[in-house]
Amino acid sequence: MIPPHIVLIIDDDALLGHSLMRLAERTFPGYQCVWARDGVAGVALAHQHAAQLRLVVLDIAMPCMDGNLAAVQIRTIAPHVPILPFSAHEQSWPMLLELGCVPPLRKHPDMVRSLPRRMQQAIASEVAPLPDRSWIRAQRQSGDLLLEQAQQMAEPSVPPPADKVERALMWLDKYCGRFPTPAREVLQARKLLREACKTHE
Repeated sequence: MIPPHIVLIIDDDALLGHSLMRLAERTFPGYQCVWARDGVAGVALAHQHAAQLRLVVLDIAMPCMDGNLAAVQIRTIAPHVPILPFSAHEQSWPMLLELGCVPPLRKHPDMVRSLPRRMQQAIASEVAPLPDRSWIRAQRQSGDLLLEQAQQMAEPSVPPPADKVERALMWLDKYCGRFPTPAREVLQARKLLREACKTHE
């Protein structure tokens, strides 16, 4: 079975994200439409679906990783996939155009009406290679660092060895046994250690 073509929506606004998903599904029947709520997740999805990706609709104003950094990463991962950005800040448009994005949409209440036509135009457009510019390389490095930090934060912490936890609990129990009312911080530390033991059993 041939995997379906994919349209990727990246937008941190839940209401707008749902609207864009429904529009994309109606505009491209038979395509799979996926939605990421931030730039980091959007880049991860672009990487995961690079072979099937046919269009990215990208919000620019987003927390953590904004659309500019995400656009550089996606253009590197999938250099032939058109990116249709939208932003209320027109001062960012020249940079997006230099990156090779299709002409951006101005973010306003009536944007959704023109979006199906603009998505069809974008998906049919040819995408120029990513230019080799020093500022683009710098943006890519900044994006790489952000992605690396996000990955480190997402990785589960390694629990301490069980024997060390048991010894720590033994000392805490011994300490608590000496006093009728042990320090609150000590009791809290003992409670956290016991919870950690249960979590990693």
